[in-house]
Amino acid sequence: MLYESNDLKSVPILKVTGLTKRYGQLTVLDQVDFELSKGEVVAIIGPSGSGKSTLIKSLNLLVKPDAGTYEIEGTSLTIQKITKAFQKSLVEKTGMVFQNFGLFSHLTVLKNLTLPLVKAKGLSEKEADHRAKNVLQQVGLEDKLASFPHQLSGGQQQRVGIARALALEPEVLLLDEPTSALDPERVGEVLEVIKALSRQGFTMVVVTHEMQFAKKVADRIVFMDEGKIITQGAPETIFSNHAPERVKQFLNRFNLYTI
Repeated sequence: MLYESNDLKSVPILKVTGLTKRYGQLTVLDQVDFELSKGEVVAIIGPSGSGKSTLIKSLNLLVKPDAGTYEIEGTSLTIQKITKAFQKSLVEKTGMVFQNFGLFSHLTVLKNLTLPLVKAKGLSEKEADHRAKNVLQQVGLEDKLASFPHQLSGGQQQRVGIARALALEPEVLLLDEPTSALDPERVGEVLEVIKALSRQGFTMVVVTHEMQFAKKVADRIVFMDEGKIITQGAPETIFSNHAPERVKQFLNRFNLYTI
């Protein structure tokens, strides 16, 4: 496997080993090992159906694997022995941004952010409003507080989704194909927000088909196929003639396998 330890920024803050997930006879994750370090931006790429979304959703147990081990803050537990406290800690550590936004259609933008802050974090309405307005300003939507999701473009809705995740102040931001549901004209505005977060040092895992974005922003590229991590490494390694043949075949579709 092409992977250099000096690509990593520090000691892992989240590590999973041997993740396996099956749906009937179909194995969508096959003994996957993955770790993430503080301040690192990891892009997961690969063909459709390769297990990318299942992996990212497994990182915070939104999808529960059939087998595997999780390690956070020095505590390591197999999936069969994970406690409610461990799972709560894992969920609080991670913030999820979904493909299709996941906003409540009957709530305003502001309420979409404040509701989880009050219900899950126990903040007062005043504290929740203050935090929500700050993160909406961060994603350029401070003027949309009273709007409903249907009044926003797809790009704006996804930026609200990112703001909602940021408002929970997670250590790790997980983004599952954040631009896949967008009109091509709206993709750029969402990617610019993610780029800005990377420059601010946010720790992120991004499942993406945006190869130029992955090449420019990620510290590490993970390539998956048929439920396995085939290779991983720095962008200059993955997007080069030194990459495995399967990776070059995939990247040929984007005319990107050489820098």
